[in-house]
Amino acid sequence: MKDAIQKHKKRIDELKQTLSIAEARVESDKLDAENAAHQLVVREEAHVLVSEAAVLVQQTVHRQVSVLVTRCLAAVFDDPYEFEIKFERKRNSTEAKIVFKRGESELHPLSASGGGAIDVATFALRLACLLLRNPNPRRLLILDEPFRFLSVQYRERIRQLIEALSDEFDCQFIMVTHIDELRIGKIVDLSTPIDAGAITC
Repeated sequence: MKDAIQKHKKRIDELKQTLSIAEARVESDKLDAENAAHQLVVREEAHVLVSEAAVLVQQTVHRQVSVLVTRCLAAVFDDPYEFEIKFERKRNSTEAKIVFKRGESELHPLSASGGGAIDVATFALRLACLLLRNPNPRRLLILDEPFRFLSVQYRERIRQLIEALSDEFDCQFIMVTHIDELRIGKIVDLSTPIDAGAITC
């Protein structure tokens, strides 16, 4: 009888110890769950802040880029398009869609009449990207036949625009072109043979 009581007592002590360990684990798991919930809230708040910052950056960049591209289009064409970047959230990421606007009408740039508007917009976009770089690199753009689709009637305007932008933004443009009207500044004519004897190193 005494042995049976001792045996039950030992078993009760073992069960108490097991219960104590289980309760400690429950407390530990509870703390882990609370920490996880807190981290989730912090991450969600951080995600909201990052999203809001991204929207502000997009708006700032869009404003600077669209103003410059629209300005270049207006300087060249009589009835110019306005340039706009539309940002859309898709699959947890932001996609940018470029459109030309005229009044209430919107169209994809490749649908615009002729390639001249694309040439001017592409040139302006490259310049905008250079101007937005931080820290500012040397302001130099190298362009290969940048206005090949631009109609003859607009060449003098694009020439004036390039000169004005070069002065305003202290930017150097190096252009490869066969268009005589765009021979601006220091001209290196590679169409005539170079006398090898005149080259010194």
